[in-house]
Amino acid sequence: MGIECRTRYRRDKRGRKKQVGNSYTVRYRGKGLGTYHRKSDAENVLTQAKAEFKTTGRIKAFKEITVSELIAKHLGALRGKRLKKSTLAGYGNYLSHFKQSMGEDRRVSTISHEDLELFVTELSEERDLAPLTVNCIVQAVAQMFDAAVRWNYLSENLARQVTNRPRRRRLCEVKVLTVEEHKRLVAATNPHYRLMVQAWPFIAARPSEMYGLRVGDFDSEARVLRIERQYKGGEYSGLKHDGSPRTLHLDERTSLLLDEQIAKLGDRASPDAPLFQSEQGRPVNSSWFHRGVFKKAVEQAKLTEGVTPHTLRHCGATWLLEAGTSLMYTAKHLGHSNPSITASTYSHLLAEVDKSAMSRLNRWYEGMAEAYESIQPKAVGNGVGVEYGPECGWVDQYSPEELEELHAVAERQMEAMKDEFVDELVRMAKLRRFNEVRNRVATLREHLDVDDVDAVLARASEQGVAVGIDTKMTQEAEEEGETAT
Repeated sequence: MGIECRTRYRRDKRGRKKQVGNSYTVRYRGKGLGTYHRKSDAENVLTQAKAEFKTTGRIKAFKEITVSELIAKHLGALRGKRLKKSTLAGYGNYLSHFKQSMGEDRRVSTISHEDLELFVTELSEERDLAPLTVNCIVQAVAQMFDAAVRWNYLSENLARQVTNRPRRRRLCEVKVLTVEEHKRLVAATNPHYRLMVQAWPFIAARPSEMYGLRVGDFDSEARVLRIERQYKGGEYSGLKHDGSPRTLHLDERTSLLLDEQIAKLGDRASPDAPLFQSEQGRPVNSSWFHRGVFKKAVEQAKLTEGVTPHTLRHCGATWLLEAGTSLMYTAKHLGHSNPSITASTYSHLLAEVDKSAMSRLNRWYEGMAEAYESIQPKAVGNGVGVEYGPECGWVDQYSPEELEELHAVAERQMEAMKDEFVDELVRMAKLRRFNEVRNRVATLREHLDVDDVDAVLARASEQGVAVGIDTKMTQEAEEEGETAT
């Protein structure tokens, strides 16, 4: 009767046992009152139990339940929330790891903080699971323990106090194939799925979206592909969020690949049929394709580890940015709900994109300067001391209609360049790269009029992002070439 102290340990990366604290189990009059992470909490529970017994003659003890029973009850409660079958299957898969490690018949009240940290270490080191998978498993266990606390099986959720969860890889560490590596991968892929792997980077869809494409989603004449659904967990469903449904305008090469794929289907190419099918004519199963087809092709092509079907989506996004495509278009092509997602995921490329954008600005400015110079009136004489008029010796090289058309072309080019730099300023401001914003505005002021620069900054502000630049510059600041923040 009282508080039982138990020392908690965990193993480091070298397998050595290291003391990390104590756990305190409270028992009073033969009834277990839970295990606690702090001694003060255990003492408070024991004090309350003694006071309750003195007043009522009874003790409210925690109910007992085994791990397998708790998992079954938790999954049953999740089914009542009308979750997708694939989501329920994912929770069941995550919790099966916990049941395998703890044992089906173990009482949940006997699981300590040390047991949970050893469980996390086992997932990371012995089972060699990815950091993201380990964190998903721990999160699923923590949600189940939250329910156990509500159902009076546990006093507190020790899974929320696990400290050795692995860190996720940084987003900038996305793997991308070169063009040569992609060609090797295509050549090594099973011929039945070769066209899908070949066209995938140019569509840049998520794997579930790629498997959910149907023949009727592709318009060959217009070269348009609609992405409206995904195939995941053995069933079709809606896309990830409202920004995911999109219409892609494909290039001629990708359109020819899809035409070839449809022609290969033959009689099975009905509008509702899957665009990419298994050899049995069914939609492609994600897990089977990864293990049975893609992984073998990666090994045969001698590519680095960690290349998955999702890598082909990263390839498409990277190649778009490296080709100078704007961030807004790339985000729309990928189906991201916000361009900031694209910017954070591929931030390692944006420095090079910034340099190429400035190079394009310089080339554009030189071309515009030559165009404006070419449309000015040119002299056929020396024009010295001659007033403007029929006798002045000056004639226009272009007709009024030609001049008007040239000015219209120049204005359209100017507006397109302004739009591009609005996107650049908004992207950098969202990433809080204000020094680069100021440098960019200073460069713009060297090449454009003050009114044009102010118009660009005003457009950026209209998109809800304060770029951190004062649009009103004094005459002294302009003369000294300074920028105001």
